Amino acid sequence: MPFGEFMPLGSIFPVLKSFSPQTGDFQAGAAVNPLDVPGVARFAPLNCYEDLRAAIARRAVHDGRAQILFAVANDGWFGDTMAPVQHEALALWRAIENRRFLVRVTNTGVTDVIDPAGRVLLRLPVFQPASAVVHVAPLDVASPYSRFGDWFGWLVTAAALWALWSSAGSRDRSARPSLLELRA
Repeated sequence: MPFGEFMPLGSIFPVLKSFSPQTGDFQAGAAVNPLDVPGVARFAPLNCYEDLRAAIARRAVHDGRAQILFAVANDGWFGDTMAPVQHEALALWRAIENRRFLVRVTNTGVTDVIDPAGRVLLRLPVFQPASAVVHVAPLDVASPYSRFGDWFGWLVTAAALWALWSSAGSRDRSARPSLLELRA
């Protein structure tokens, strides 16, 4: 998270770190390694905002064969705002994309369980001590996104751009006046 966990361009321009001394100096890991609990499941540990990064969850499912997504976050610094709900709304896409249950545990924000279709099965109250027990199943199904990644999205984007470009060049030219007609 920029300005919280690292200073953008801080390694190139160290003086930038003096502008925000509370900013951490964390670096991304080289791999996403699921936590294997024998006889239970392989969990993809998503730390804080990692549940917003599609590539991290996808790597844990595709490369590490994670069966359940498990996110732990400190949403306390959001305070009493809509930000914890927005965090949840964005994070639930990891469950949908990878067809996995997503268990989110926060200290003061939205703690919930989301099924592989993106439905919230359980949500605990914000800023109140609470606990719950919910059954989630370890899943091994390979979704198109976890198998192929962003290729489909890029293919659709390229097709849309091609359609726009080709339609711009194929307009009926007889409907537009020519340069000679404009001068007359």
